Amino acid sequence: MNKEDEDKTAISSKKHPKRQKLPDNLERTEIMLTPDSIMSYMWNNDISETLEYIPSSFKVIRHTRPRCVCINCETIVQAYPPSGAIDKGKAGSGLLAHILVQKYCNHLPLYRQSQIYEREENPVFSASQIHADDTPVKVLAPGIGKTKIGRIWTYVRDGRHYGDNTPLRFAIFIVLIARESDHLTIYKTLQEYYMLMLISGYDQIYRSDDNSVARIIEAACWAHTRRKFYGVTVNNDKANIAFKSLEQIALVYRIEEKIRGLNPDERRKQRQERFKEIIQKLFADWKKFYHALPKKSYAYALNNEAALMRFLDNGRIEIDNNAAERAMRLIAVGRKNWLFAGSDGGGETAAAIYSLIETAKLNNINPWTYLQKVLSIIQDYNSAKISDLLPWNLKLG
Repeated sequence: MNKEDEDKTAISSKKHPKRQKLPDNLERTEIMLTPDSIMSYMWNNDISETLEYIPSSFKVIRHTRPRCVCINCETIVQAYPPSGAIDKGKAGSGLLAHILVQKYCNHLPLYRQSQIYEREENPVFSASQIHADDTPVKVLAPGIGKTKIGRIWTYVRDGRHYGDNTPLRFAIFIVLIARESDHLTIYKTLQEYYMLMLISGYDQIYRSDDNSVARIIEAACWAHTRRKFYGVTVNNDKANIAFKSLEQIALVYRIEEKIRGLNPDERRKQRQERFKEIIQKLFADWKKFYHALPKKSYAYALNNEAALMRFLDNGRIEIDNNAAERAMRLIAVGRKNWLFAGSDGGGETAAAIYSLIETAKLNNINPWTYLQKVLSIIQDYNSAKISDLLPWNLKLG
């Protein structure tokens, strides 16, 4: 055998890479491609799949080409396979266009894109907004018999207020020991995932540690604003402006309650038409008469004017941060009984259990029923499929 024949043999003997199957959990769209000829019957199909990109989601487009018999000539006929940018490739044109724009227009390297796509499969990172709140907690310092102050943060996703009834509601609790550096940890964790966060008065979280433009945008809390003015009415019998402010805020809340559950576009329209002017008038009065009130009453509102107004222009944003504050009640009530966490690890364990319990409650699942089911099967469960045990995935029947 000469050298040329040996090279050909070596090339032909190389194993071709096995084509990977597209994940079964991706949504499929069926497209039937039939030939133009008149058919008598079909008995078999050729199926090909391409992975297509829809902003913030993936779906698989399945092309089915039945093999048919022509009733005139009795020959087998079949439609041509769809053409694509890559011959026999699994990437659809939308996905390819998105990758190219992200890399060459938005300067996002391919490895960073792959990380983003992995996160888009995770419902925790698929939300455009999230509620956040924190509260102090005592943690026992090892070896010295004293406690140190840590903080438990909660992050809540619940879209029911703007008509999103998908069962992907969750509450995550995280323990952080030193609040002075919390904003760096939280920012680095969340800036890649969320465009908007609803939180009460912790501005550091919106600051980037590298002076770049922050991706997290604040939406401030009107319940927090209301509490500031309510405190004035209790302790200051001359606070007529505070009383009037409370009346106007109550009116806004009554209207907001009536439009709760509408789709985002309709909520935005209703807010613009029914109480945007009321809120603009409130800020005008606060700026005009602030000297007549204690600073603690108006400081939060005036310092967060843009963040408090933001919900008027986005129907997905809730008027307040009560979703996170409700989740925090677990900690507030429990803290009266257990007083402090026994260690850093104990705090992390407690946060994980709180996360499971509150997430089950948000999805209208009895926490005991959920935990009992998980604990009965988790020992032998495939760790690669652990997401199957999330409250919205697990079958409890």
